[in-house]
Amino acid sequence: MTLTKKGKTLALDVVRRHRLSERFLVDKLGVKWEEAHDEAHKLEHSISKVVGNKLYEMLGEPKTCPHGNPLPDADGRIKEVPSQPLTSFNKHDHLQIIKITDEEPKLLCYLATLGLMPKTKLQLEEKAPFDGPIMIKVGQATYALGKKIASAIWARKI
Repeated sequence: MTLTKKGKTLALDVVRRHRLSERFLVDKLGVKWEEAHDEAHKLEHSISKVVGNKLYEMLGEPKTCPHGNPLPDADGRIKEVPSQPLTSFNKHDHLQIIKITDEEPKLLCYLATLGLMPKTKLQLEEKAPFDGPIMIKVGQATYALGKKIASAIWARKI
């Protein structure tokens, strides 16, 4: 299935309103980042283009939602920061988290307890063979991440 040009425009507008809602909920109302996704679903369809643009200005023209996913601009363009899943990097790579692609609340809560959020810097310490865990170092702490979790954390080399 593919979207028509009009369908893609409408879909990107909903994505923009959703991510603006998440940003507003987290930044201005203090909603936890793991709760913002579900709450934003309730708001996104009631925000007009005018209110969306005002929200964008009030929030300081954010580039991403709290999870690091890019915010489409008012014309529906998305500027992605080049990144890839942790699973694609090598031992000893120094990385910075760009985004979390799985917004399941329990996962986000877990990642927050480990400090694994956008802009966090880390080092990939070890990749176990046969779909084993990935060991990362964040500050002085070392964590083992399963492949499913590591696949949801997108980063770039620094």
